[in-house]
Amino acid sequence: RDRLLFKDGKTHAFTCEPFHNVVQHHVLEDDGATFEALRDPAESKMDFLASEDRWCRPVMVRTGPDGALWVADMYRYMIEHPQWLPQNGKDELLPHYREGDDKGRIWKITRSPEPPKHGTGLGSSNGWQRDKTQMQLAWSGEKVAIENLLKSKQPQTRAQAAWTLLAMKKLSTTTCLELLADASPHVREQALQVAEKMEWKDNESLSLQKTLTKLVNDKDAKVQLQLACTLGELKGDWAADLLAQQLRGAPAGSSLQGAALSSVMPHLEGVCTRFPESATPENNQVIGMLFRCALAVKNEQAIATLLSHQGAQKHATELLAVLDEKGLSLSAFTQQVTSAEAQQGLKKMADLLHTAAEEVKAAKEAPPMAAVALLASDREHREMVKTLLPELWKKSANTEVLRLVAKLQPKEGPEFLLAGWNERTPAVRVQIIETLLSSDAWTLALLQRPEAKSCDAALRARLTKHPKKEIAKQAAAVFADATSATRAAVVEKFKPALKLTGDAAKGKTMFAQVCISCHKLDGVGIELGPDLRSVVQHDAEKLMNSILDPSAIIEPGFMAYHCTLKNGEQLYGVIATETSASLTLKMAGNLTKSVLRSEIASLQSTGTSLMPEGLEAALTPQSLADLIAYLKVPK
Repeated sequence: RDRLLFKDGKTHAFTCEPFHNVVQHHVLEDDGATFEALRDPAESKMDFLASEDRWCRPVMVRTGPDGALWVADMYRYMIEHPQWLPQNGKDELLPHYREGDDKGRIWKITRSPEPPKHGTGLGSSNGWQRDKTQMQLAWSGEKVAIENLLKSKQPQTRAQAAWTLLAMKKLSTTTCLELLADASPHVREQALQVAEKMEWKDNESLSLQKTLTKLVNDKDAKVQLQLACTLGELKGDWAADLLAQQLRGAPAGSSLQGAALSSVMPHLEGVCTRFPESATPENNQVIGMLFRCALAVKNEQAIATLLSHQGAQKHATELLAVLDEKGLSLSAFTQQVTSAEAQQGLKKMADLLHTAAEEVKAAKEAPPMAAVALLASDREHREMVKTLLPELWKKSANTEVLRLVAKLQPKEGPEFLLAGWNERTPAVRVQIIETLLSSDAWTLALLQRPEAKSCDAALRARLTKHPKKEIAKQAAAVFADATSATRAAVVEKFKPALKLTGDAAKGKTMFAQVCISCHKLDGVGIELGPDLRSVVQHDAEKLMNSILDPSAIIEPGFMAYHCTLKNGEQLYGVIATETSASLTLKMAGNLTKSVLRSEIASLQSTGTSLMPEGLEAALTPQSLADLIAYLKVPK
């Protein structure tokens, strides 16, 4: 929070790592609504602060009043709390628990011994100086002195002056409107938060509306994100208008969409009324989310509005899917609704289901899939759809039918899906197996069939590490021929490869055969595993061990997890991202799926890498040497 150490105008972040005795330094670059942290190129080989003294325990970093960086170092023999150690660790370290409790030091990091030139007061470039001045001004109530700072050339000074006036209850709405139109996006972002805490009279509300309307399409993504959050705190029908506009333009699954949805509840009826009726997948998804909100608070007016949107099956499938999440069929939900307007909308949906059922019954050849999919979305029509699936699969074997099979789980699913296996393409075979693995019962059925031998190394690893012991045991028996050798024995067997001369060109071909399902290199493959451009500097032995014994050292973020959803669906992959409310799994085939934590029945780490064992089945010592040679070529 100063320019003494770094004069490039960028945001510099420092992270203490007391366990590793370092302080890491990253330069933050804007990346849409968030940031990207990049390591300072000047510190490519050494962290900003690093010590060989194992007692060095940096735990806190602050910018001081002099502009220097101050680092608090606890200086302890051990930093772990004994409570989190295994019993043997507790016993071993017991004599050292308190070593260093009488020590500690503070490091002062500065570029030059010269006195800093960062100004004084709120106009200072130093954050500590501004904070203390803000406190003093708030205590003294000197409004005039603060108002002059609103014209400062420093964006941080203008923003902090506004917050100071707000704390003193002396910030005018006119000044707030001016700040909302400030040239700096950082000031506009702060001004939106200030606007939430102010009282806006009727005549002032119109001016606020006009100003915020311009921010809907602000060039800065962080301003748009803050606007979405702020609208949830403001009153007036126009706030619903702006939220609907933001939801219409927000990319699916984006931070902006999440922020806008978080602000919907106070304006639910208005947003439902104003949201467009187009049947794009993105619109259907938002309609479904709005419907969930309306159901959660039993807002029948909002429900009626959403139901009136659907015509010609625009949103019917999405709305029925939401009811299904609640364990409700359309007819069961209709009995719960009292609003006449909502009942009218539900009647239209019932008519759509009736029409779809008639179309399916009347079809002489294959029934229209749109009608079948609509019926599958309603609990009371599923048995009818289940009877159609074997014949539909036999005639088409397409992903649309497979999706319905996975959803409805007909009892005879494994039998008709595996029929004609020898005629299926590799891509269709993978889809069939993934569908069968979505259910424990179907997984066991697959393992009792010869088609299970078609599972690749990744699927075999997934099954032998399954959280259900019965499945893992049966998988181990089925794949015994491929998994009997221990990793140590395999590595020993392939050690002669280290003495062979590898051919990088042949290695590229081998990479395409065994690695592209999880790794991308030279524009070929799938980005599921780590970026292999970084392994150029690894020695040949380390690369061989990583290929043949992938779980010996697992890179952070690539531990495999079994995730069982409450609807019985099984997922297997790495956790790509997570929040307090949801997580996103990245799975084989470069597929991703986001699930709410409330939908998860169990989440269990396999303790192994997502990279499968058993790749040696496709390798010889020479081909392994070729592959290593290719990996060591700079890309």
